[in-house]
Amino acid sequence: MVVESSAPATPETIRDGHALYTLLECWRCHGTEGDGRGPSAKGLVDDTGRPIRATDFRHDPLKGGRRPTDLARAILTGLNGSPMPSYGDALLFAREDFTDVSDASPDVVAYVHAAPTKEALASVGADARDALRAARLASLVHYVSSLDKRSGFWSIVFRQKPEAEPR
Repeated sequence: MVVESSAPATPETIRDGHALYTLLECWRCHGTEGDGRGPSAKGLVDDTGRPIRATDFRHDPLKGGRRPTDLARAILTGLNGSPMPSYGDALLFAREDFTDVSDASPDVVAYVHAAPTKEALASVGADARDALRAARLASLVHYVSSLDKRSGFWSIVFRQKPEAEPR
């Protein structure tokens, strides 16, 4: 599954991506502002037990790159050796999977209420489920991309691109 880089981010997709970021609890590690300082960020360790820090989407280089396809891959498959899990199946949730959204923002509540029911999700074909997953993935990628605060001359000069370095 690939997120088309030609599909532009819109205010709606970014809003939906923020709802997904909240519902899938990405903020627990990456923080509500994407700063990598969520409540679960302390004490994260990699597979070998070494301390690891959650990525700051605003300023840090991303392990696999910042292109939409790179972000989509990381979200769908997770990051080996890190606490970042795969969210491929989690993107196919139904309305009933989130019963208590009372403290959530109105956008998150509206997003949950617009989600299909378990019955509706079970009754559609694989192509429709794949399309729903792709749309949700694109929205989440657009939201994470919108958190990037790197700009200006010095940002370009000192921008790290680990994806461009030989391994």
